[in-house]
Amino acid sequence: AIGCLGIVNESLIYSYNDKIELLPAVPKSFKNGEIAGIRTRNRCIIESLIWDFENSVIIATVTSEINQTLTISCGLTEDEEEITFEANNPRTLEFTF
Repeated sequence: AIGCLGIVNESLIYSYNDKIELLPAVPKSFKNGEIAGIRTRNRCIIESLIWDFENSVIIATVTSEINQTLTISCGLTEDEEEITFEANNPRTLEFTF
């Protein structure tokens, strides 16, 4: 990721090896938001990431380009889920905090 846009993207979605972290460093001023269509380093697309601090919920829809197992976590909680993806089959996850 390069430049300011890359910094903002990585504060919302960070990926490495077999891990994706949602909202690892989201600014507190971003109380509610949505981002879509972000590609990760591990061959996934974040189809949608919605967060709402007032209702303490994060909902993400993730599609993998390949069959793989990934650990997905949320930077606002200690929660993480190990998800087995089938190629091109979207999965929706919900984290509460």
